[in-house]
Amino acid sequence: MTGVGGSYAYKQGCNSFSATCKTHCPKNSATCPPKNPEDPRRLQPNAWLLLRNPMTSIPSRFNFQYEKRSNVKHHTKQMPEAAWKKMRNERIDADLNLWARTITWWMRGSKVENELSTIPPPNIDNLYNVSLIIQYEKITSPIHGPLMLEAIAAELRGANIPVPIDLPAIDHADASEHIHPWSCYWAQIVLNPKSKTKRSSEGRYTPSYNTSHQAELIATMDSLVERFTELSPRSDIVPILKEYRTDMVHNIRLDEEDDV
Repeated sequence: MTGVGGSYAYKQGCNSFSATCKTHCPKNSATCPPKNPEDPRRLQPNAWLLLRNPMTSIPSRFNFQYEKRSNVKHHTKQMPEAAWKKMRNERIDADLNLWARTITWWMRGSKVENELSTIPPPNIDNLYNVSLIIQYEKITSPIHGPLMLEAIAAELRGANIPVPIDLPAIDHADASEHIHPWSCYWAQIVLNPKSKTKRSSEGRYTPSYNTSHQAELIATMDSLVERFTELSPRSDIVPILKEYRTDMVHNIRLDEEDDV
């Protein structure tokens, strides 16, 4: 998108020659970007949080680990349902907790959030600010994706990172006027038709849960909504969390009764 490569904290670490730096912090503290403004490795003070419904992101992570153990390319093999249920029953509590903790770790911008965090933060003035939440369901949608891509381009330009392509700004009051060129650009960037590891969504396996898992997923969303509504208000994330909660109530696939 920029002509400038991104870095990956697991491999080469964050560096000033990259447009962005991907990290899995705080799960792996070694990948956490430097927060001290005097540290030459520190880039822009802003961070983007990529968010995906845990109802689908946790199974996706499990499937990635299954593919890795099976020595096959990522996004090419679906784990058997029995394997999913075994991993789900053993690990969903820990993985759901990690999902929620990652959000609170990155968005703990207030004194209250820091007092609640289980991870002692550094000097609060040195924290990265989450300036954009990239919702997976939106960025991969042909309807919402172009608008999300425009927001990403604006963030890059705001950080003095050149975005070579010159497309008209989308009037969000009447997005139909200028959205077509962004739709074409979105298809080129996000769909990536040349990728050999893309898997069609047609007939995609939908993982199942039991009713106790469903209750736990919903309770996690309720807890985060309360946190970001009352304790540390963030109007950008609350609608997303509520959307996920609705999905968990109405669209979750539950085990057959004899499997619960």
